[in-house]
Amino acid sequence: MRYILTLLCFLGSFQGSWSQARGSFEKDVEHYAHIIGLPAYALGVAEGDKLVFFKSAGYADSAGKVPITQDHIFEIASITKSLTSIALQQLEQAGKLSLNDPVDKFPNRYFTRERWNAQTTLAHLVSHTSESMPPGSSFVYNGSRYNIVFNAFTAINPMDSTEEMTRPFTIQIEKGILNPLQMTHTLTRFSEREYGSLRKWIAVKYSWDAATNQYVPRPVNPAGMQSGPGFGMMSSMRDLVRYSAAIGEGRILPADRYRKITTPFYPGSPQGMGWFTYPVAGVDLHWSYGYGDNCSALLLRVPQRNLSLILLSPANAHSAAALLGFGNPLMSPVVASFVRNYLLNASESIDFEGDPERIEASLGKRRAGDVADVWVHEAFGTVMSLSYSGKTIRGNAAKSIDLLKMLIRRYPVHSLWQAAAAFEFIAEADDKAVLDFGKKMVAVFARTGKVHPAKSFYAGLILEKNGETEEAMEFYNALAAGDDFKEQSYKLDAMMKVAKYQITRNPAIAKAMLERLVRYKEYVTMKDRLYNDAKEMLIKLQ
Repeated sequence: MRYILTLLCFLGSFQGSWSQARGSFEKDVEHYAHIIGLPAYALGVAEGDKLVFFKSAGYADSAGKVPITQDHIFEIASITKSLTSIALQQLEQAGKLSLNDPVDKFPNRYFTRERWNAQTTLAHLVSHTSESMPPGSSFVYNGSRYNIVFNAFTAINPMDSTEEMTRPFTIQIEKGILNPLQMTHTLTRFSEREYGSLRKWIAVKYSWDAATNQYVPRPVNPAGMQSGPGFGMMSSMRDLVRYSAAIGEGRILPADRYRKITTPFYPGSPQGMGWFTYPVAGVDLHWSYGYGDNCSALLLRVPQRNLSLILLSPANAHSAAALLGFGNPLMSPVVASFVRNYLLNASESIDFEGDPERIEASLGKRRAGDVADVWVHEAFGTVMSLSYSGKTIRGNAAKSIDLLKMLIRRYPVHSLWQAAAAFEFIAEADDKAVLDFGKKMVAVFARTGKVHPAKSFYAGLILEKNGETEEAMEFYNALAAGDDFKEQSYKLDAMMKVAKYQITRNPAIAKAMLERLVRYKEYVTMKDRLYNDAKEMLIKLQ
């Protein structure tokens, strides 16, 4: 309790905002930051190149004396991918490459060749469809594979051995985007001679210290930063507003090429090429997010309304709680509130931590339609946030499950329950009623006949927790088969499940499964606990 009071005092010690937020947006953001214990952040809403709402909380320095401003610099992690996507379009427009070029067209020095096949193209990599069979047929987020497009940058921008390894990429971002837009508080790399004056603008990062049950600010040493096509850049609120506005004005990319990277790569995919795309209330949300060890970042554009939403935080709580990699931005209560207030003009908010009867009564006012759908997502985002904070600062796991049960009771057939995030959350629950409902979700998914790395794995886990091991193995076996999705932890975990199940029943199957698992791990040089366990099991099978 003492920590909670300390945290609240810290959050309240500086909260800077200006301009009028629409409706309940500012209040919703404050409440959400309180739920997950977000120690510091900068949040902005822009109309074109004008920041119409800005709010910050916490401090940019370890001493707690420097309020966060529009010019403070944060890690943006995978938002880097959005800039890479634009740079690739610029290069294609200049005739220097085609996104349909096979990856094998470009010399490879840094990546294990077995990670792709002869049919894999640059477009497959940046659309996150390169792990499917055939490539291009199914989306699964993989930030690491995105970096393989680095081979194209090295072919186009050859450097001598005295340059930094990533310079073929960083020079292209600087030439094509940062310099023309004068994004002077955005970094792809750091040298004291060139960027030393920016040190004072780099915000500290916050790490969760389980021993003391609090976030601890730690200085950032930019001298060691590296960025590649998939991650690593740093930027500020002001620069990202400038970047988003320039996209809207067609200053760094023609409109037809922007449509190309924000149109679903295939019907039903949440990803274009380097940008997620999500339709809501007749408008498209184009967005990118970052999730690092010590950062959360979000850049969301609404071209039809000339609006942008930007969130930067030196702690990873927002991205960790929202599971955005599955492709639904409404899983973030911040995004859901933005959509309600700025796109739907629905300013009434619901306190999803409040009295259950009041929550149900509020939801009952709108049984269908766009606002109701956003509320359902906002409620589920709160479920995940409460659960996340329950594992860290506030112990809200029970309240999270109560809210989840209410949503299940009220919306038993909502499309939300076929979202990968819902499968993950419910598979990790221990409540019997929730797991029983999970079986219904699994039955609906099974009727599609599809294999989805996350949903297939969690479907098996839900059935296992319900005591239905044989049925669970059907999902694990389907996921473990073949060479598709071979870098996904879900597949590798399913392979281990199959191996353990078969080790006494059919040792030959177990041995073959473990050998593939080890091989896949070695492709990405990931010799972790799962790898070591597989190696030990193989020794025993000799």
